[in-house]
Amino acid sequence: MRSMLGWVFAAAFLAITPTTVAAKDKPPLAVTVDPSMPWNVDFGDEKCRLSRIFGEGENQHFLYFEQHAPSTYAAMTVSGSGFKRFRDRRETQIHLFDAQEPLKTDPLPGDTEEFGKALIYSGINLEAGDGSQKPRSERKSDAERSTSIGTVFLDTDFAAKTEYLNFEQGKHSVRLNTGPLGEAFKVLNQCTGGLVTAWGLDLEQHKTMTRKPEWTNQASIARRVQDSYPSAALRKGESAIFRMRVIVDEEGAVAECIMNKTTVADSLESPACKEMRSAEFKPALDAQGRPMRSYYVTSITYSIG
Repeated sequence: MRSMLGWVFAAAFLAITPTTVAAKDKPPLAVTVDPSMPWNVDFGDEKCRLSRIFGEGENQHFLYFEQHAPSTYAAMTVSGSGFKRFRDRRETQIHLFDAQEPLKTDPLPGDTEEFGKALIYSGINLEAGDGSQKPRSERKSDAERSTSIGTVFLDTDFAAKTEYLNFEQGKHSVRLNTGPLGEAFKVLNQCTGGLVTAWGLDLEQHKTMTRKPEWTNQASIARRVQDSYPSAALRKGESAIFRMRVIVDEEGAVAECIMNKTTVADSLESPACKEMRSAEFKPALDAQGRPMRSYYVTSITYSIG
């Protein structure tokens, strides 16, 4: 079973230049949009994506959830004209239904060619949030937050309570009328379970494992990856989020390493897999306490600022 740990590299966050909007063209304080297309699930070779378009014309918005392995957390990106007046690096509250306490989150800013301003979450749980209320050094991965040892999936029972996704900053808000997400998340869970099988691993064995792979020399490798932040990306001020997946064999050695870039950055290619050749793990253990072949997935976030 993988664990997930976010790495944040560099020193000052890259701010996106705000767009000047004439007074008559300013978006309204509150935007509400209904779905204009059904949910779509992309069963990719290395990731699973659940997406949907809301609204029409200039009021069109796009939402997607993305996972690279089974997890109680998912990456989430939402974009559209309603977010033009949202400020970068400002607390954003999310509501799913009227009785829910708001989730206080800290999304990364972004921009999409087709839909415009975007809010990007490298990992979020619709019940627990994104962990942004804690210092970065204290934030835990989705696997570390979970009390379950075996492979875990998105909580479809809680997702079924969802009525909408409402994003709010001060007086500005964007509400996507998603309706219940339980059935859509079930399909996403099926997709991520299929990824484990496609990697040549036993999914049922992972559900009853008694220990996940434990990375024992993580600190030293993280420092080497940080020190090798690509110079071309630094000069351009590029930021990016990567997902790294490694297969850990029964001896605790890395048998395979795959990097997937989840954001666009022309000059940013992570050297993490090269450094992972010297990674050391305690192997996963099956239900009988025997070493087993498993996987470890982590997020690596490069940010300037």
